[in-house]
Amino acid sequence: MLSQKKILAFILKRMVEEFKDESVQDIMTKYIEDTPRISQVPVHPDETNQEIERIQGNNVIFIINTK
Repeated sequence: MLSQKKILAFILKRMVEEFKDESVQDIMTKYIEDTPRISQVPVHPDETNQEIERIQGNNVIFIINTK
């Protein structure tokens, strides 16, 4: 369900203080980036990607080392 941007945008608007004054459309288009990857990225510790993964957004880069 959370892979649908519209549903996630409604939840963000109602539950996150920073989004309360934004429209659902703006949240969907400006703040929820990219397309969700369902069943493509493993989540169990033994199955995760062992390489360094970069998450980019809002001109900030977070580096996650999964080794």
